[in-house]
Amino acid sequence: MIDNVERRLISRVLYGLQIQYNPTLTRADLELLDKKVLTQMMRNRIVLAFSRPPMWNKFELDKIEGMYYVDRMDKDSTHGWSTGTSDKIYHFWFELPVDRDRFLQKIAELKLTYS
Repeated sequence: MIDNVERRLISRVLYGLQIQYNPTLTRADLELLDKKVLTQMMRNRIVLAFSRPPMWNKFELDKIEGMYYVDRMDKDSTHGWSTGTSDKIYHFWFELPVDRDRFLQKIAELKLTYS
């Protein structure tokens, strides 16, 4: 049985606690992945150069079923690529090809909607 002091302590610890399911990987996570999974993700990667700050809330990243990794790239690492004058360059790695395809479809829909 929990006494009043313990209940207040638990309440303080849990106040403001947020729990979120987030399959986004970090750089450290990439080092822990099996080589086969990492290779698969590298095959399912895309690079996007945005002319304005990305509208992250519109991309439906919460609907991705597998793991994914997103990171900003500097312009120097895109030598020879056609990124225009953008400095808002991101690479996206997807575990599942279907997630990559859905993401690209969503990007295309947004481009048509907001162009």
